Amino acid sequence: MSDTERLSARPRRDDTQGTTADGFVPGLVGWVESRSGLGAAARATFNPQVPSVARFRYALGASLVSALAIEVCTGLLMMFSYCPASSAAWGSTFYLDSVLTGGWFLRGLHHFAAHAMVIVAMLHLLSAVVAGAYRAPRELNWWLGLALLGMIVAFTLSGNALVWDQDGYWAWNVETSIAGSTPLVGPIIQRLIVGGSEPGNGTLGRLYALHVGLLPILVLIALGGHVVLARRHALNRPEGGRGVGVVEPAWPKQVFRNMLASALLLGIVSVLVVAQGGAALDAPADPASEYPARPAWFFFWLFELRKSFPGPLELIATMVVPGAIAVVMLLLPFFDRVFPRKLAHFLACAFAFAVLGGASYLTVRSIQADAADPHYREALAKSDSARDRAVVLARLGVPPEGAAVLLTQDPLYHGRGVLDAKCLGCHAFGGSIGGKQTAPDLQDFGSRAWVRDLLENPGSRRFFGKVSGAGGMAEWKKTSKLSPKQLDDVADFVATFATVPDDATAEEWLNLPGVAEHAGAAPFQKECGTCHVVEGLTEGGARDSPQLFGWGSPRWTARVIRKPWVADMYGYLDKPDQMPPFADQLTGNDVKTVVRYLLNDYPGAPTRPAR
Repeated sequence: MSDTERLSARPRRDDTQGTTADGFVPGLVGWVESRSGLGAAARATFNPQVPSVARFRYALGASLVSALAIEVCTGLLMMFSYCPASSAAWGSTFYLDSVLTGGWFLRGLHHFAAHAMVIVAMLHLLSAVVAGAYRAPRELNWWLGLALLGMIVAFTLSGNALVWDQDGYWAWNVETSIAGSTPLVGPIIQRLIVGGSEPGNGTLGRLYALHVGLLPILVLIALGGHVVLARRHALNRPEGGRGVGVVEPAWPKQVFRNMLASALLLGIVSVLVVAQGGAALDAPADPASEYPARPAWFFFWLFELRKSFPGPLELIATMVVPGAIAVVMLLLPFFDRVFPRKLAHFLACAFAFAVLGGASYLTVRSIQADAADPHYREALAKSDSARDRAVVLARLGVPPEGAAVLLTQDPLYHGRGVLDAKCLGCHAFGGSIGGKQTAPDLQDFGSRAWVRDLLENPGSRRFFGKVSGAGGMAEWKKTSKLSPKQLDDVADFVATFATVPDDATAEEWLNLPGVAEHAGAAPFQKECGTCHVVEGLTEGGARDSPQLFGWGSPRWTARVIRKPWVADMYGYLDKPDQMPPFADQLTGNDVKTVVRYLLNDYPGAPTRPAR
């Protein structure tokens, strides 16, 4: 073969690219590998040398990384809809849960994977103690693992509070109050975390920066160092361990176990998300409410421990005991220098299992105590009712003022609360309140049915039978000549008073079509008008009684709440029989919501009886 033929038979190589014409792709891969070393790095990362005895215990670290990957992916997607402001945090979370397709599953994955991380991290730490992986030369890796556990807990706590619902808000208050009890620096730490004297926008801003900014960076640094050190010392088996000095690539045995454990974790988390219908969303945070505050479940043991150290001794539960546990865990690598090796390992394992067992016992005791506490169950039932109501209202639209006003401006929630606290000491609502009832039953007040029943039996305990000095209608009934048909017409006529616009005068109302000609107007003038005043229609005066123009309307009802003592309302009653004035005890919103509640003016209100 000539020189020319030999040269032409050689593969053509592009010296600048390092590839052959007959194998461009393999050549390109070789070129990238020769310039970057990515292939070797990938093999070292994903297929390192490990002890030849593959175990599922080693897969706990891989499961933890998988859970962290779920957190990162779902967290990034949630950032597109979340707004870290006290007026918008709950609403944006509700939007994610209830409006965006699949948003509930996304947030559910994020929520349950975060709590799964705490469990897996604790199991990983416990397995390290059992394996003696805290010993030299692994001290630094042990301390990094402890730091990672603390960061994961901080991740979960800050994430729970970001929702800004009742559970997250009050749990964060409990947790920050514990931090604030630290001697000397506690108040400074609490103010730094809260961002002021009270939780608000500053708190959410700091939590958000911590959750999506600082903590991820710290976790990645600590996790990277943890993995590097774990790989460095992976082949140094504990003395007497199986497979000492025998190694093999992670693929396929250990990689298979890692993948199986990660898939199992993802499967469990997904099942929990579907079974629970996503992550729970409580009612919007309300600092003025009496929510049964509890910390996150992994701090139940600490919450229960506080009960054993009341008053000034609380520091023992919140600082001394947790601090002692942390110090001992940090000092575990030095046990071998103080005790014989086997005894040191026994003490380390005994301490770890004692802490786990004690925390588990206190957690169960806390749950049982709550389950047996009727006051806690009642408060929890109220919070569940508030949550359900908030969801109903949010589906109609979150107001520009934010989710906080969903309930505070809702007649069914806030107005009924005002009624219970301020009115039902004397009034009844939907039934007798025993011997305490001294004023009319307010259920369906302002409706045609209420008026008709009043005309039929004004002396009933349901109306004014228990009010001294208000027996005029009972006396009228004894002499009344109105037929049942006329009573129906009067009831119809009086019921229209509730529809009088707030800005209408009596003259304007009387000039409206159908008012003066109403079938009930004449009998009302004849028998009711002798006592009650309706300007332009009746003169009254035969007996002291309240004026009825606009009776049952929001304006009339609000006025009788604020000024029941005025002459044209119930000022004619003796002082002991008068309704106490509430002008100084109720805000404008209180009056507005309770009036709307009494008049069934709210979303989802039942239809008033028409009889």
